[in-house]
Amino acid sequence: KMLRKRRNHNHHAADMNANKSAFSLFSDRLRVLYMFSRDFFTALTLDKMRPEDENCIHKPDTLFERDGRSTASSYVDFAHIKHIREYYTTPSKHVTLNDVVFSAFCGAIDRYAELKGQPIKEGGIMRCMCAFALPDTQSNRTPGDTFNNFLLPSLDMAVGPQYAGNREERLRTVCGTNNVMKTSMVAFISTKLVDILVRLGLDSLILETQKRLWKKHSLIYSNVPGFEQRVHLLDATHTVERLAVYYPNMVSQSIFVSYCDKLCFSLTADYKQVEDPNALVSAFAEEISSWMEEINLQKSKIEN
Repeated sequence: KMLRKRRNHNHHAADMNANKSAFSLFSDRLRVLYMFSRDFFTALTLDKMRPEDENCIHKPDTLFERDGRSTASSYVDFAHIKHIREYYTTPSKHVTLNDVVFSAFCGAIDRYAELKGQPIKEGGIMRCMCAFALPDTQSNRTPGDTFNNFLLPSLDMAVGPQYAGNREERLRTVCGTNNVMKTSMVAFISTKLVDILVRLGLDSLILETQKRLWKKHSLIYSNVPGFEQRVHLLDATHTVERLAVYYPNMVSQSIFVSYCDKLCFSLTADYKQVEDPNALVSAFAEEISSWMEEINLQKSKIEN
């Protein structure tokens, strides 16, 4: 009798575990379906989002004219970016290099806005489109081959007086925004919709939609790893000392690229909208320098 009871108990427990697994699987599928439906609707209505508030680098609902581009660059020690990331990374909180760069970039925007007497208002909307690279899925590439496969998700920028004197809060906001972006299907869905329309020869249907979408963003943000060792141009006697990348676009294009021990911030903008591009790229270098000073001061207080 005891053995029979134990067997019955084991069968009952197994049935309960099976029911839990089936329910968990059903819940997971429902959650995925909900997320896809939500993101699909968002992708369809992206161009309907409200315009940005006016800011110092972009007039709301406008694109650049064909001519009139200006360029500027600044450089910071890449070791500083790594040091800041390590300072804030804990076993329960993962901070990426991109989190640090984007957070400092938002800080630079605030610095530049203050300099130009046009500070970002609290709660003001300022967006960028982030060039997000997808993994290379082709296995037949040879060494040295390049590929171009990326998305352009829309990101709210962590700017405004609410972050004044609180870099940790800005970084926390950026980490949360980036984490949401990494799990969102909106950019992937919108890219595939565009792809389908192009293949069907319906380019004209999406051109104006894409323009309306781009008008609602101040800039394109891109952060890419470069060479870890020095490279040469033409022959070994011509060493490339620094690297800068400029790309004229319909809105300001910011490109962060690492080269050996430096991180370069290259900016391509419309001089009619970005009055002083050199001041903007310098503001990024100043933000990194001030951030390092703040961390070193906090460390010295702890040690003392």
